[in-house]
Amino acid sequence: MVKYSAAEIFKYSPAYNIVSKRNFNVPYHTHIDYSEFLYVKKGCIIHNINNIDYRQEKGTFAFIREKDCHIEKAGNDLSETINIAVPNCIITEFLRVFENKTLYKHMLVSSAPLFISVPENKQDYFEETIRYLYKNMYHKENKVLLYNFLIYISFNYIINPFKKSLADNLPEWLADILNFIDDNINKELTIGNIVNRSGKTKEHLSRSFKKYLDITPSQYLNNIKLDNAGEYLKNTNSRIIEISYICGFSNLNYFNVLFKRKFMMTPGEFRLKFKNPLIHV
Repeated sequence: MVKYSAAEIFKYSPAYNIVSKRNFNVPYHTHIDYSEFLYVKKGCIIHNINNIDYRQEKGTFAFIREKDCHIEKAGNDLSETINIAVPNCIITEFLRVFENKTLYKHMLVSSAPLFISVPENKQDYFEETIRYLYKNMYHKENKVLLYNFLIYISFNYIINPFKKSLADNLPEWLADILNFIDDNINKELTIGNIVNRSGKTKEHLSRSFKKYLDITPSQYLNNIKLDNAGEYLKNTNSRIIEISYICGFSNLNYFNVLFKRKFMMTPGEFRLKFKNPLIHV
């Protein structure tokens, strides 16, 4: 069994290492002191993890832990992957700071490896975030950029999908609250409004969100608002300050901080990269 160590992988960039692969000559191996995100950019691969073959199509990524043994084989001539190696100390620190049971369970505790499918209409943006990481791999703030990336994939592809799968098991009053938020997100919706609608105390509401959704009411609300802001940035010529107010943020600086944390770029950079070409300046 071949073992690759963190000392080799992170010789020049201690926060992370990114490699694009078209040739699959790496032997069956395991990792020492690091984990890996493996994303299929083109074609498909046969990914053997712990002696079980998994077919990974374009737009899917797997999280390979230190304890996993794996090998990738090209599924066709177009196969291309992007491997993002991350030291275990950073993964552990991130999970400790984030304090989310869903993340901890799916990334470290589950007996099966974590596989995630990125929707086709979001693959370009997802790959753009990886290119941004690669471009800044040796930047002095590379650890901060990695944290932003981990937050982005955690909220969008682990926590929120898991939350949706729980919808049928939610208390009726909490399901009503989620529908209320979706129906009124473009209005001046506050946590106070949500508390009043629920008929529960603020503390009971917060405990229920954490219990059933592994997220706070504020995080849930802000995540939807930020997704809406992204759509406004792509499809309108409205000024950023106007969009922040339309989406329910009264403080532009706070909006900018949250937006960059979620999307790994400023609202202006986001608009520049993803502006709908049919919208004229």
